[in-house]
Amino acid sequence: MPHLPALPSDGRLPAVRGVVLLLFLLAAVSVGAVWSSPARAHAALVETSPADGEVLDASPSEVHLTFNETVNAPSGGIRVYDSDGARVDRVDQGQSSPDTLTLQLPELGNGTYVATYRVTSADGHVVRGAFIFNVGAAEDVAEDTLAAIFSGGDDQAVALAGVVNRAVGYGGVLLVIGAAGWWVTIGRRDRDEGERARLWLARGAAATAVTAALTIPLQAMLVSGAGLGVLGDATLLADTAGASVGVGALWRLAGSVALLVALRVRPSAGTSATVATVVGLSLLVDGHTRTVDPAWLMLLADAVHVVAVGIWFGGLVLLGSALRARRLDDDAVGAASVVSAFSTAAVWSLLALAAAGSAMSWALVRQPRALTSTDYGWTLVLKVALVAVVGLVGLYNNRRLVPAVTKRSSAEAWGHLRRTTAVEVGLLVLVVVATAFLVNLRPAAEEAGITGPFDTIVALDDLQLNLVVDPNRAGFNSIHMYLFDATGRPLTDADSVTLRLSQAERDIGPIERTPFVAGPGHWQVDGRDLAFPGAWQVEVVVGIDRFTEVSTEVTVVVNG
Repeated sequence: MPHLPALPSDGRLPAVRGVVLLLFLLAAVSVGAVWSSPARAHAALVETSPADGEVLDASPSEVHLTFNETVNAPSGGIRVYDSDGARVDRVDQGQSSPDTLTLQLPELGNGTYVATYRVTSADGHVVRGAFIFNVGAAEDVAEDTLAAIFSGGDDQAVALAGVVNRAVGYGGVLLVIGAAGWWVTIGRRDRDEGERARLWLARGAAATAVTAALTIPLQAMLVSGAGLGVLGDATLLADTAGASVGVGALWRLAGSVALLVALRVRPSAGTSATVATVVGLSLLVDGHTRTVDPAWLMLLADAVHVVAVGIWFGGLVLLGSALRARRLDDDAVGAASVVSAFSTAAVWSLLALAAAGSAMSWALVRQPRALTSTDYGWTLVLKVALVAVVGLVGLYNNRRLVPAVTKRSSAEAWGHLRRTTAVEVGLLVLVVVATAFLVNLRPAAEEAGITGPFDTIVALDDLQLNLVVDPNRAGFNSIHMYLFDATGRPLTDADSVTLRLSQAERDIGPIERTPFVAGPGHWQVDGRDLAFPGAWQVEVVVGIDRFTEVSTEVTVVVNG
């Protein structure tokens, strides 16, 4: 089997220890910086100046955007276009406070202007949108121009590339953790297995380093919409590196490079396990861990979750490699010994994973209905089902195939064991991919309105309706209806909007209400109509003109 060349020990061990200490310092500083301020989930724009749809007598000198939480905006994150789709801002952008962005403007002539924004919220998700203001008399903007300004362009391709990069990066981190665990538990007693662990550690660290290096430009492309042009924009890349996603990526890059250096300079199971743990904890810097209460529980559970999955996933990869080598040597006893040693670690990992997963699921889901009513819930169900199948396959391997290989050492038994081990690895790869998608979705409890306001977006014929019920508890609530046309513009010319509320369980309704106009494309109803907890049917009827009506019905489960 290939060996990693080890340089002679000539006093370099202190240097390796220094690298490890530096990584711990980096981890501490990163955690302190990123966790220093409270974070919520996806950021939301709460106020703009000029206001959406406002008609001004004179040109504004600035554009202000205020969000409901701390955001990070790269250079060019705010842009202003004229009615022809040409940029008119100076790209002189600042952040007067953690939740407020300001863009300087030149003298604008009379006409209609479109302001767009792309920012990164505390959980690492990109939030984007736009609003319109007018100087002097408003003028029409061509639909194709608006569509080009509002559209995401190649955002979907960039987002997909980000998911793939994230999945490969997760796999690299988990492989690093699992290979380090293999070295500590099995490789110390078996020289060949120690060499195997070093080889896979190097492969995992290389994959982690490459994906970490790609994370910042991909995130910069997504948050700026500038495509490959971000590669020549040092300011934009630096801004992205300072956000939570960038901090986590730099942490992984530094840790994986340090691990590669340590493997070459002074290979050690203990040092590798330490650095591997630091690399794994970089995944806690961004994502839902920081935005879901109780934060301490999410942080602890996520840390256990990462390490447990890493030992399981990485261990399976090394187990497959070890079984292949033992088969070539026709070493059934050695294969059984390796499987037995890994099974012990896998059982403890599975128990830890179950405990950590239960804690995280409680915080992220809260109620069973959130599993079947949200994208996050269904994706989580799929992930748990895959993990359960992996566990059953592992149990079958340990109870049936390993004894068969040990007793008979037949080619059929060997082949069967290798195939089922490959199936385990393949299923866990799907688990990693599901996790890569999960981190980009709103937590189920939040999306279902269990831990805060109910907030959903549904189709309304050719329109989009964003329905918000705040605070979504029995008693007084504000019901907000935001309507957007196909280009993403707020719908300002609706003939009428009607709201009907009913609850079949108590034979209530329909209660009909006429919302007041709260802003361009924004209608609102305040009151105590949602007086009882439980499932309410909320019907929104929009009169497009005197002769055309469209409607949709949304089920809102009001909390007690």
